[in-house]
Amino acid sequence: LAQHLTTTAKLKHKWEYLHDQIGYNYRMSNVNAAVGCAQLENITKILKAKRKNFLHYKNFFKKEKDFFLLDEPHESKSNFWLVALILKKPNLKLKNSILSYLYKKGYECRPIWKPLHTLAMFKKSPRDSLLVTEKIYKSVINLPSSPVLNYSKS
Repeated sequence: LAQHLTTTAKLKHKWEYLHDQIGYNYRMSNVNAAVGCAQLENITKILKAKRKNFLHYKNFFKKEKDFFLLDEPHESKSNFWLVALILKKPNLKLKNSILSYLYKKGYECRPIWKPLHTLAMFKKSPRDSLLVTEKIYKSVINLPSSPVLNYSKS
């Protein structure tokens, strides 16, 4: 089924393009596959470096009262793809001023993704209350988490 969907859900036919459901064109080029394989050879080193990043941030922010780090869930092992710093009181203005300050200091921090319902093309789409989504958007800053930050120390 997965392969069928990744080939645009096209049914076999000599000349006709027939699709039996919504499919996607998620095929990977040889170059991208080679890069992925090379990354997998280093996965242990990458994950170790990303964990070190998180532990560094956790130690740095441990005494902060206005925000906290999204920690690893109990009985789980995070890959720390993102390191999320969360304001305890949602405040978009404060979040943006922190991002601006960090950017000026050379730190490439990012906000969490803008909620889709706030984008122009989805403003008129049907939806329920998204108060939690809006609260999260006003609260989260993603800190730099590249493994390169800790490769030399791994």
